[in-house]
Amino acid sequence: MTLESLDIQQQKLKELQTIFPEIFEEGKINFEKLKTVLGDKVDDVSEHYNFSWNGKKECYQTIRAKTNATLKVDDDKSISDGDNVFIEGDNLEVLKLLQMRKKECKKILMTIK
Repeated sequence: MTLESLDIQQQKLKELQTIFPEIFEEGKINFEKLKTVLGDKVDDVSEHYNFSWNGKKECYQTIRAKTNATLKVDDDKSISDGDNVFIEGDNLEVLKLLQMRKKECKKILMTIK
């Protein structure tokens, strides 16, 4: 089992390549071909209202960054006779780690720090 979190960007690119293989050239997206494939569903208007803030670009870079952190059981806070697990940690780090195990997770209670 890998100890790194999933590479979300690579995963999304693979999904896109599965759906629209014709828009890829040498492993990169040709946006003109993507516009052609999507037809009238593409909005070419250059001015839009958007939700933006200082540091938004860095936020997405942080999301895409892999983690090799590890989840470990805290026996003092765990309940041995239930199906639920108590997870405490940095919200983003925990979510990245759980993404690999999402099929095994049924109910999650997290403490956000």
